[in-house]
Amino acid sequence: MTSRGVSAVLVLLGLAACRDGGPAGGPAEPLPSLGVTVVSGDSQVGPPERLLADFLVLRVTDQEGRPVAGLPVAWMVVSGEGKVSGKRHDTDLEGLAAGNFTLGPRPGEHVARARVADSVVVDFTAFAVPPGPNEPLP
Repeated sequence: MTSRGVSAVLVLLGLAACRDGGPAGGPAEPLPSLGVTVVSGDSQVGPPERLLADFLVLRVTDQEGRPVAGLPVAWMVVSGEGKVSGKRHDTDLEGLAAGNFTLGPRPGEHVARARVADSVVVDFTAFAVPPGPNEPLP
């Protein structure tokens, strides 16, 4: 799923996964339906091989719109050879997680993906554009 050109994307998914399994190998406690919303950082433009100006930020909420804290969020680059700092984070008390995206060396589209609770994914798209001939290098 991509969130190209969209400031907020809502993904609702009923998960039957658990965080660390049930007690003593017992049944796992299911997670509630989760909403993952892009808060900021999508559709940025920057020069190749540079850190984007804004963080990639997402929010996770439950089926009643309350923030969900403590969910693992793994970041990866799926196109563009860049990198996202802080490869793994947990959502905070506001349900937020963030990463810094450094674009790869080639101009064009670059995509970073956040995977929440090993199941729900949301993509952030950025565009690497070299500076013009009369623009200073960053």
